[in-house]
Amino acid sequence: MSVVVSAAKARRIGEPVMLTREDIDRERRRIEREYGTADELRATRDFIGLTLRQRLALERLGDLDFLEGR
Repeated sequence: MSVVVSAAKARRIGEPVMLTREDIDRERRRIEREYGTADELRATRDFIGLTLRQRLALERLGDLDFLEGR
């Protein structure tokens, strides 16, 4: 028996963005100035939990770590 399955349609989100080391450092400093370091955010998360903005900041810091190869 055959079944027809619709495939997901590919969608283009936008052009790739290349970040320089300076861009990454600037973004990290901005986040850390407003929300604290990744270690501070993790400690807060473990103790009392994080707000949505804090969770997004922690996730973004993880993304920046990945881009830096940490």
